[in-house]
Amino acid sequence: MKARNRRLIFNFLAPPLFGVLIFIIWSLIANFDSLISNGNFVDSWRDIAAFVAAAYIFMGVQSIVFSLLMEFIVHPNASNCFQYVICSVVLGVLASCVTFDNRGMWVVGGVVGLLTGLISYNLTAENNQRK
Repeated sequence: MKARNRRLIFNFLAPPLFGVLIFIIWSLIANFDSLISNGNFVDSWRDIAAFVAAAYIFMGVQSIVFSLLMEFIVHPNASNCFQYVICSVVLGVLASCVTFDNRGMWVVGGVVGLLTGLISYNLTAENNQRK
């Protein structure tokens, strides 16, 4: 698969999944004692599946726009990793601002942008090293 296709697919699929993972880790840390003591840990797996589905429903359009902007505007114009990742963070925050009116979720959007940008840039760097 070409590097462009890998980046497009990754930049579309990863942000909602990363957002869910960050949110779940955050929730588990905050509520871990009650999950274990109440025996609701198995029910939490169903909740995780519901969160993943909801993330793709609510963030799908933003993820498509993020993917297209990163591939066709940022990728050709960013000259180094720092520029690429900063653009990814800004787009992550903007995508979360469109959906959520909560500064905590904006931080999650920034972290998602950071993770997505770093991995996506490494997909590009890995491809360049193979040539």
